[in-house]
Amino acid sequence: MERLEQGGLVHPGKQNDDPFPPFVGDLFVGDALALDAVNTERLVKGTRQDLLMSPDAFAHWWHQAQLHSPPLESEQGNQEGLIADPGVLDAFKVLRTALRHLFEDVMAEREIHEENLAPLNDILKMGSQVLEQTEPGTFRLRDHPDAQPQARVLLPIVRSAIWLLTEGTRSRLRTCHNPRCHLFFYDRTRSATRQWCCLKCMDRARSARRYKQVKEHESMQ
Repeated sequence: MERLEQGGLVHPGKQNDDPFPPFVGDLFVGDALALDAVNTERLVKGTRQDLLMSPDAFAHWWHQAQLHSPPLESEQGNQEGLIADPGVLDAFKVLRTALRHLFEDVMAEREIHEENLAPLNDILKMGSQVLEQTEPGTFRLRDHPDAQPQARVLLPIVRSAIWLLTEGTRSRLRTCHNPRCHLFFYDRTRSATRQWCCLKCMDRARSARRYKQVKEHESMQ
C-alpha cells in the first residue's frame, strides 16, 4: 500500500473518499503551535466543529502545522516517520481540550484547575530535552521523546504551551474579536493591537456589522 510522508507523520494512502480539510495558510493563525492545535475545533454557525475526524486528516494537519509554526517550535518537533493511528489522534484531542480550558482560564484570570495541567505534565514525562550544537558556538534544545508514538507529536505542542504560559506576555494571548470566530492567537505585533485572527475574518465581521446597521436604519424609516 502506498505510504505518504507528511512532516513527522507517515500514514497509509487514502482508503476512503473522506477528503482532507482544506488546510490553507489562513487556517494557521495562532502564531503558536499550541494555539493552532486548539484551533482545530472551530465555531461553524454557533456550533463547535472538529476538523480532525480521522488519523489521515490529523497527519495532514501535523504536516501543515510544522510548515506554519514559528521556527523554534518547528526545530523542536521530531521529524522521524510515525504511523498515524487512532491512538495518537485520541491523545491529541485530550490535550487539545485541556489546552482550551487552560488558555480560557488564563485569559479570564480565573483559577487554574489541576485537571487541565495534568495532561500536559503527563506528556512531559514522555520525553526530555537534549542540548545539541547546530554549528560551532551555536546550540539549541531538542526534544528527545521516548518510544511512545504520540510523544513525537504532543511534546512540541506542550513545549509551545509552556512558552506561552511562562515566557509569553499573557495580555498578548487573545481570541478573535469576531463573535462568530473566537479562534486563539498570540499577538506578536510590535504595537500589540491585533484584534483579529486574520484579515478575512476582520472583513467578514465588519461587513456583518455594516449590514446590521443598514437594516436597523431601514427599519427606522
